[in-house]
Amino acid sequence: MATTKSFTILIFMILATTS
Repeated sequence: MATTKSFTILIFMILATTS
């Protein structure tokens, strides 16, 4: 679960950067 949560946060950061 911890890995999934970290992955989700990473995706969110990428989306924020690309926006």
